[in-house]
Amino acid sequence: MLRLFTGIEIASPVRERIENVLRRLRPAAPLQWARDENLHITTTFIGFWPEERVGELTEALGGVPLAEPFEIAVADVGFFPNAQTPRVLMIPVKPSPPLAELATLTAQAMEALGIAREERPYTPHITLARIRRGTRLQNLRDAIVRQNMNFGTFQTREFHLYRSVNGVYTKLTTFPVH
Repeated sequence: MLRLFTGIEIASPVRERIENVLRRLRPAAPLQWARDENLHITTTFIGFWPEERVGELTEALGGVPLAEPFEIAVADVGFFPNAQTPRVLMIPVKPSPPLAELATLTAQAMEALGIAREERPYTPHITLARIRRGTRLQNLRDAIVRQNMNFGTFQTREFHLYRSVNGVYTKLTTFPVH
């Protein structure tokens, strides 16, 4: 069984700005920090899927009818589900109709294969770290305030099917936006 999801890779200039901020934030708190090479925007979490049926996924995802490339804006740092009881440190992605459409279309393609749709509304973000309950965050909060959190925008021309193994994400297939 493969652990899979679909997502968008962060373009180099934006990724470099995020990595620079992460270098300054990581020493501020003992969190489960994301690897720089794993930074992405998830569009649909698939979960465990039989390796022998990956062809079905790629065929379904290849039929997602996205009309044109679109822009993604990335700024700020926040906490999921909220700042009072955070479980995740993340960068919110500015919601946009094309990004929401991609998430909906990929979820529909997966639902047609029997993969349950996520119950929660789609909230695009880039996960930076997972937070264990009881972790002291004041130094991190102070460090966040001192950073420039406008990471910029980039245009997306494709999305990917990713595999996750022991915290390492690997692109299996790329799907262009026409």
